[in-house]
Amino acid sequence: MSMKPENTDSVRYPAPPAVNAPGRTVEPWFTILMLSLMPLVGALFVPAPWQMMLHVLGGLLCSLGLIMLVRHEMTVRRQRNVTDR
Repeated sequence: MSMKPENTDSVRYPAPPAVNAPGRTVEPWFTILMLSLMPLVGALFVPAPWQMMLHVLGGLLCSLGLIMLVRHEMTVRRQRNVTDR
């Protein structure tokens, strides 16, 4: 007697998700916001003279990410208004 299932043709595995499937990508503004945390966390572990530069870098990256978010939201609203007409 074999331990192998009798009907191996009926075993189906789900297909792997597509890499570029809609809704599965990370927005660029979110990536920048996450990257802005790295200098801020790094500032906890470096000497005092480097902390100010890392805080400024983290703040600039955070500001850039928020600007990108606002521009993205404006673009999405414009696209919805055009398609609604």
